[in-house]
Amino acid sequence: MEIAVTGATGFVGSHLSARLLAGGNRIITLVRDPPARAMGRLARALHATGAPREVLTSLPQTVLPVQVCLDRPRLGLEGAAFKRLADRLGTIWHCAGLVGLDTDPSQLQRANVQGTRQVLALAAAGVHRPHVVHVSTAYVAGARRHGLVGEDDLDASHGFLTAYEESKYRAEKAVHEWVLEAADRRVTILRPSVLVTDRPLPPRAPRHPHAVLGARLNLTARRGAAFGRRFGLHPIGDGHHTLRMPGHVDAALNILPIEYATDAMVRLVRPQDAGVRTFHVVHPTNTPVATLMDAMHEMVPWLHLHLTEQRFDPSPAELYVETLSAGVSRYGGLRRRYARGALDAADDHHGIAPPAPLSGDYLLATLRGGLTSARAVPAATSP
Repeated sequence: MEIAVTGATGFVGSHLSARLLAGGNRIITLVRDPPARAMGRLARALHATGAPREVLTSLPQTVLPVQVCLDRPRLGLEGAAFKRLADRLGTIWHCAGLVGLDTDPSQLQRANVQGTRQVLALAAAGVHRPHVVHVSTAYVAGARRHGLVGEDDLDASHGFLTAYEESKYRAEKAVHEWVLEAADRRVTILRPSVLVTDRPLPPRAPRHPHAVLGARLNLTARRGAAFGRRFGLHPIGDGHHTLRMPGHVDAALNILPIEYATDAMVRLVRPQDAGVRTFHVVHPTNTPVATLMDAMHEMVPWLHLHLTEQRFDPSPAELYVETLSAGVSRYGGLRRRYARGALDAADDHHGIAPPAPLSGDYLLATLRGGLTSARAVPAATSP
């Protein structure tokens, strides 16, 4: 029996694939591109993860790409080909999906919900009834601001801050409904928080949220005085602009290094009885939003962002920064925590220390990781 991975050329899927391949596994990657192009993308993505040379050189022997369309019936395959694929599988890691916070809801529904249903159909068609590992997100907790989110909580009563969160919630609901339809179905749901790396990312490598944010901040830093002129702003005496962002002074986000996260995922996925098991893959310590904002300020030294709980009508410049921040402003009021008892137990069993609280220097490296030396602005000047 073999392992299938969806989303292997993405940020999470490539790190997971590197971990599986380094462990001596062969994998079948379910990809949207023709096989030759998909193998090129996978090789670039694995190289960006820092995968060992032996993993990269052995890809023709250890990886079989199969071109599919995740949101179509039978993954877009002919019936016989779909059944042959299903019968080979003992495990399916479903990592594929859209992650843009501002993506059109219909696209999110098609990719994240319908795509999950088609992967579940593949699992149902297999003679071995493969173990499905569904990579979700801790942000299915939606707009809940306070308290401890349990690993089995799946509650829409607080609403959602983004259509992305809602699509992942609906995907999890689809998983639970599917498991109830037959007695031999097994699913592990993994809920990572915001996954990042401080590794420099080469061109065309998959991006994580902070790399996207860092590229936008770098572009803003380059604009300098043009930013103020565009929005009619007048800098204060030290040449700085101060803009407001909605949020709470004690707000915190859960941010986790991808290297720890994918190792944790592999440790958590073990043989299990029928049913659903859900695990948070999260940092033991939330990162204050203020610490992230300080790192953002390092990227654009002439721009100060000020969290405020007071309602206000955002200026054009503040609206621009809201789009620039890749969704950070929507999470400026969160102070919730996530239970991670299963991961704590797995770490203890393997003698692994959980990651230390994330420093401002680490966050700055995550923001700068997607910049090439030619594009970076080492020290943006005041406008």
